[in-house]
Amino acid sequence: LSVDRPFKYVFPPPDAPGFDPTMATLSRSVPLPSAGPGSLLQTTQGLVFVDRAAGQAVELSGDGRHTRVEIPHVRDPAAILEHGEKQYAVLDADEKIVRLHDWPGAATPEAAISLESLIDPVDIAATTDGTIAVLDRGGHRVHTFASDGTPAAAWGMQGVAHGEFWRPAAIVVDHHDRIIVLDHGNHRAQMFKPDGSWIMTFGTGRAWTKKPAPPATPAGANQ
Repeated sequence: LSVDRPFKYVFPPPDAPGFDPTMATLSRSVPLPSAGPGSLLQTTQGLVFVDRAAGQAVELSGDGRHTRVEIPHVRDPAAILEHGEKQYAVLDADEKIVRLHDWPGAATPEAAISLESLIDPVDIAATTDGTIAVLDRGGHRVHTFASDGTPAAAWGMQGVAHGEFWRPAAIVVDHHDRIIVLDHGNHRAQMFKPDGSWIMTFGTGRAWTKKPAPPATPAGANQ
């Protein structure tokens, strides 16, 4: 298992056809110190690998050096994200809790969000105002919380319609504060406003939006 760092995105001239701007060029491969499952976080300070098996975080440098960082009070660090200046939110999937940590160093146990009512929390994301979105794979739902743990919104259920999920696997927030959920079981992704309002479903071969469908082509028009 290796990590590309730094990430170098190469954008061609606008008239270059057939180029996907999300593709990255490989600049360096850094071996990870653990073969166990984990997640990656690109921070303002660099790249961090969260080693779930060891219950630790590992800061990775471009020259291959690793610096292990203990994550106190966390048994199963399933996901991590930046939350404010020099602070990180860590999802403990085993304890069903999100804790806020200073980085690197001690946790702040009093700043925590209980997820006891969730079935299988697997991922977290945050909006620019500090709202934390938690993805519940087993409950097929998204829950949002204020940073003090107050529930804000929740939406979703098991199904195939827009706004429904089938064992969702990951969640992110884009730079417009739109929440994007990887709907793994339905082989698609869905986009929502922070209040849970559905915006778009994509990845099923065509995009579905709230815009009206284009008029049908009359029979024989193309003949």
